Amino acid sequence: MKESHLWDSFFLMNNMKSVERYLNRNTLYDSLISKEANKDLKVIVTIPAYNEPDILECLNSFLKCDSIDGSVEIIVLINSSESESDKTILEINEQSYKSIKSWISTVNSPFITFHVLHINNLPSKNAGVGLARKICMDEALRRFVSIENYDGIIVGYDADTICETNYFTSIESYFADKRKNGASIYFEHPIEGKEYTEMVYLASAYYELYLRYYNMLLRYLNHPHAYHCIGSAFAVRASVYAAQGGMNKKQAGEDFYFIQKIIAIGNFGYINTTCLHPSSRISERTPFGTGRSINEMINSSSIDYLTFAFDSILPLKEIFNDIDKFYKETLVIDKFSEPLKSYLLEINFIESLKQINSNCSSLETFRMKFYMYFNIFKILKYLNFVSRTIYPKSSVIEESYKLLKILSEKVKDKSVFTLLERYRDLDRLMK
Repeated sequence: MKESHLWDSFFLMNNMKSVERYLNRNTLYDSLISKEANKDLKVIVTIPAYNEPDILECLNSFLKCDSIDGSVEIIVLINSSESESDKTILEINEQSYKSIKSWISTVNSPFITFHVLHINNLPSKNAGVGLARKICMDEALRRFVSIENYDGIIVGYDADTICETNYFTSIESYFADKRKNGASIYFEHPIEGKEYTEMVYLASAYYELYLRYYNMLLRYLNHPHAYHCIGSAFAVRASVYAAQGGMNKKQAGEDFYFIQKIIAIGNFGYINTTCLHPSSRISERTPFGTGRSINEMINSSSIDYLTFAFDSILPLKEIFNDIDKFYKETLVIDKFSEPLKSYLLEINFIESLKQINSNCSSLETFRMKFYMYFNIFKILKYLNFVSRTIYPKSSVIEESYKLLKILSEKVKDKSVFTLLERYRDLDRLMK
């Protein structure tokens, strides 16, 4: 028992040091919220907001949630660049800030406290969702540090997202396991309704099918880092957030890069007992993502989404079917078939493998370092590499259907809605 307490104290001290180091070196602002945090604060949801006139719909959904054994905070950061020239957006931001402040004064929740911040002069060089998310999450970290809760949960969320009533209880239940570092939270885009046109809902279904097909394609490789990386649907422990360098300032894809860092350290999983509903709206805020993809499909001659061919992943099975065979082994590049061989030459695979082996004293360490080296980024580069020549991109309908057949999953037809329903069912089973 005494030894257990010593280890607990050791890890607590390490967490404190890494968090303090992060706050001293990596944050951009001092504390932005003056109100003291509740001592039982357990979960903080962070929401960057830019040009969000309907954000109160998002915030009201939290009030319908079941309570947890502890308190929750919601931090909204209304933001814009110092060089923002669109006066309409600036007016919407200002009105959103005032509306939320007024709305907060009427809220009487037994366990949720809301905060709204407004920064309208973010540096032009970095202004965007990544920087806004970082500022918001850094503030959440400070809130937990102020009550010495280094195991607190920081949640990523978006202003166009609606949660289900068991949202907080599902997060609480998952992180009751102290070993858990982070999680991807189950989501479903609206694919029917009256808010948008039928074409928008159809395009939304195509894009979500692509997301689920692509993730399942990576899982077919047995890569342990294959998880959905959605900015509105992830959670991470405060100490882990700091230890991994916090959120980055990328203007797009910030969620993908950050979540991959958390996945790589292990003890990451899915929270599939609840569901988030990101909006299916059209948007051009980022160079990729749901809104941009829906917009491009709507403006094309027909609704479809081109994705990586299922066959393009098969050469990688030569590597990922059994990576243990590379441990302490000397390989020659001719061992591999084309087009994998050409790609491995391009990334210096044999030399990198030698370096990994020279720094590993066990098979377990080798596996960890190998997957960190041949990560999801390298797989994506490979897929882009072969899609330009041997395996051109194809309709997500055809490719997702092929993968389902390989997985021995039966579907009654090849409509996007039928395929998406089956992929959703499979994702619900992920751990």
